Amino acid sequence: MRDYPSVTAYAEPSPLTRGGLGKCVFGGTKAPPYGVCREAGPYKKLYFPIKICYSIPKERTVCTVEHYFQMNRTKQQVDAVSNLGLAHMGDAVYEVLCRSYLCARGDLTVGKLHKDTVSLVRATTQAEFADKLRPHLTEEELAYYRRGKNSHVHAVPKGATREQYAKATGVEALFGALWLLGRTDRANELFNLVMEELYGL
Repeated sequence: MRDYPSVTAYAEPSPLTRGGLGKCVFGGTKAPPYGVCREAGPYKKLYFPIKICYSIPKERTVCTVEHYFQMNRTKQQVDAVSNLGLAHMGDAVYEVLCRSYLCARGDLTVGKLHKDTVSLVRATTQAEFADKLRPHLTEEELAYYRRGKNSHVHAVPKGATREQYAKATGVEALFGALWLLGRTDRANELFNLVMEELYGL
């Protein structure tokens, strides 16, 4: 698809523009609300962090907005991300899963939540997670795990061996890939399987 210049979007005054979908004006032509329109100051000027803009018949311009909470990258796009780039993404995904797991248990103080989160996301614990995880992986998932595990890191945190840190990086790379591919259900399934084996969930 041909690339066209980005356009600035403005919201027409409408009760629908606050916190939801509304009418958007792209370059002076009205377009269906493919993006989420939010008010941004008194001038109702809208900014889209990433715009995929292209022309369709009758001079209309349609823009779609990247949904960062529901990524849907192609395998080719995900494969193009570096090993440590996948681990960077997966580090956040894995921690969110751990925090959600702890909050779902209930009756925990903020201090204990923090302490237990640190315990779950440290490299030694992730290495144990990796050992339980591997038998559940498909060949494709195992490839992402190996990409992270075999990546070259310059430093290993105190309290963990290089092998443990490599396994931890493999786990993070896998969860990063699953997130970017939009396979959040699979990431959740794997997380639950291993947590049940380790802690009885």
